[in-house]
Parts: sequence; C-alpha cells; structure tokens
Amino acid sequence: MSTQASTAENRDTGEPTPMPPGVASLLTNITGSISTVVESKLAQFKRELSLDNSEAIDNAAKKARGDTYEFRKPGNKQQFEHEEKVLDHLEVSLDALSKGSIEKAKKSLKQDIFQVEQWKTQFNSLALKNLCETLPDVMLASKVGSTVSKYLNGWIRWKNWCSANLTMDAAFPANPIHIAVYLRSLLDGAKTTAPLETAVYSIRWAHTLSGTESPTAHPLVQSTLEGCRRILAKPKSPKDPVNFEILSKLASSIGQSNNLSDLRLLCMCLVSFAGFLRISELLNVKINDISFTDTHMEIKIHKRKNDQFREGHSVVIARSGKITCPVAATERYILYLGEPCYSENVLIRRLQHTKEGLIPHKHLGISYTTAKDLMLGGIKQFVGNISDFGTHSFRAGGATAAANSNVNERCLARHGGWKSTSSKDRYIVDSLSMKLDVARSLGV
Repeated sequence: MSTQASTAENRDTGEPTPMPPGVASLLTNITGSISTVVESKLAQFKRELSLDNSEAIDNAAKKARGDTYEFRKPGNKQQFEHEEKVLDHLEVSLDALSKGSIEKAKKSLKQDIFQVEQWKTQFNSLALKNLCETLPDVMLASKVGSTVSKYLNGWIRWKNWCSANLTMDAAFPANPIHIAVYLRSLLDGAKTTAPLETAVYSIRWAHTLSGTESPTAHPLVQSTLEGCRRILAKPKSPKDPVNFEILSKLASSIGQSNNLSDLRLLCMCLVSFAGFLRISELLNVKINDISFTDTHMEIKIHKRKNDQFREGHSVVIARSGKITCPVAATERYILYLGEPCYSENVLIRRLQHTKEGLIPHKHLGISYTTAKDLMLGGIKQFVGNISDFGTHSFRAGGATAAANSNVNERCLARHGGWKSTSSKDRYIVDSLSMKLDVARSLGV
C-alpha cells in the first residue's frame, strides 16, 4: 500500500497519524524545557509575591481609601495627596531602616567583631559549625533595630576616626587613651552630651559582642566622659504639672458640648492625667484595648518606654461621678465616634471637616505635634504662662496629685509604669503642706 493510501486510511478511521521517531523525541524535549522554564518563573513569582504582598496590599488599601474622600476645595485635595505621598515615603524609609539595620550591622561587624571562622574551629560537628553562622543574628537581637542602627553608626564613626588619626587596627581592641582623646575631640563641636555618650556606648557594645572586656570601663575614659558631661551641663527646667483646678475649668468650659473635637480634647487630657500616660502611649491606645465596668475602666498598654520585653501593662481608672470623670468622658467620646467596642481603630482619631461637619477618619490617628498643640491649646486660657507646661505636665500632674494624697508608693509606681524610685520622683512636686510636715515633725 502506498503512503498516500495509508494516510487516507488513517484519516478515515480517525486514528492519529504516527510521527517519525526523531520528531517525537524533539517535541518531548521542547515540552520538558518549556515546563521547566514555566515552573521556574512561577516559583520566582511566588517568592516575589510573598515578599511584596504586604506592601502591595497596604498601597492598594491606601489608594482605595484615597478614592473615597470628598473635598470641598481643590486645594484641600492637593494638600491631602501631598501628605499621603510624604507618609508613604516615611513608611517605606522606616521599614527599610528596621529591616536593614540588623543585616548592615552583621556585615560591618563580621570583619573585626564576629570571628565566625575562628568560632567554627572550636567544633568538629558540621551542625554546630552551622549554628556559629547564625550566632551573630541572635547576639544582635539583644537590642532593638533602632538601637543597633544607632550603635553601629557610632562604631563606624569611631573606626573612621582611628583610620584617619591612628591606624585601622586601633579601633579594636581599643586603647583607653585613644578613646579619651576621641571624646575630647568630640567635645569641641558638641552642644549636648548625646554624641559623646553614643560614642562610649557604641564602643562598649562592639567589645561586648566580641566577648572582649570593654575599655570604656577604664577610669581614664570614665573621668573624661564625666568631665564632658559637667562642661556641657545645663540647668534643667521641668515643666509645671497640671492640677485638678485646671482640668475642672476645662471640663466646665466644654460642658455638655457634642462637638467631637471638644470631646476628644477632654478625653485626651483627663485620661493622660488619671492614667499617668505618656502621649505616645495614649496615641497608641485602640478602642478594643479599653474595657468598661460599673466602677472603672481598664486600658491595656501594649508598649511602654521602659517595657523592653513588651510584657504589656494595664491601667485602671475609677469612675468619680464628677464633671472631670475620665471614664465618663471616654465613653461619651467613643459614643460620638460611632465605633463599636471591639473596633481595632485608635482611640484618638484624626477629624475631617465635611459639609456635614466634623467626622472621624476611618483609621488614622493624630501625630505627637498635633496632640501637643491640642492639649496645650485647651488649657492655655486657664494657666498663666503656657510655656511652663508640656505634654508631660498631665502625667506629672496625676502623679503629683496621687503622691500628695498619700497613695501607696508601690501602687503609684505600678500605675505609672516606673521601675525605679528616682524615675518616679522626677514627676512629683510635693505640696507646701507636705513640705511643712517635715519641719513640723521636728518639734521645734
């Protein structure tokens, strides 16, 4: 039978035409290569998606939120778009600094501090040698990323100074006299002790990581640092504490106002005063961090300045039934916010001007600067010189009022989150009657 006849017969029976062996093998190889390339691209895409997914979601959410806004004037919209761009750049920069500080430190310190290869010679087991590779990560985790970045920059400045004035090898291990002269050189251009203390702490940090005794503990270094502190010392002028009379006048002036801005101001001032809260702590409080009972409210503080291990803290504030009751002021403010008690949005919310009046932002809070301006602006008319007051005046005012009422010292320290008596006493101003009690007790 001819080839044409065979082809016609296969076409008539519906069976596939057989391919030559060489063509079939070539098609199989091509198909396998394409599959390999596709799988590789999919794997790469999956990794990139995993890394960038959170950022992409955040950017998409911001864009979606921006599209829903309504503005009365074109200028308002332009200003909003500009601020959104600035906020995006700041968030990206902070995220990069946080993620990159550890890697940057490990890379910089690997040459002279982390002697990983030398550590490996102490072990025969491959598993233990591999653990030596990851040991720098664990050691650097002893400090938060911002502290690592600060100390690393201080260490680099010290190395650069040694390279320019001594030798590169003089940086580590350091000689106490070299550190003392380095501090003296920093003194000439310093306005505060911050750069000198950072230099000492950075050098000590690097030597501690290496397991080497720090030369910063040498009397020569300590005497030089103490002398610099005395030369640069300035008299401290702590801000005056806010008292109950000021808050009472503020609460009376607001009265039964339903203005959301007034309710927010009253809540900020009273809660800061009664809870001994720093502004950073207050601005981070979420609505679902607050629980109410018939006698009090409890606020969960997830992060505090002296809470290095993020153990958390709770502040309990009692109901007073007075016009200055912080519990009632908080309940009233949340009611006008229109938020449920389980909301994860921040309590102190940014307010927007619309045709219908003030409305709270869906999720954004306010900055420290805005909070300071609002709180000091609220009490300005009730004090003599507003420059004598600051954001810490509310925390100091609450602590002072409690101390002068003979509140238990341990409960007072726990309420304010103070771990040392010296830290607590900096916030307390003894009343005249408390001071006179000392002289009266002498019996003269």
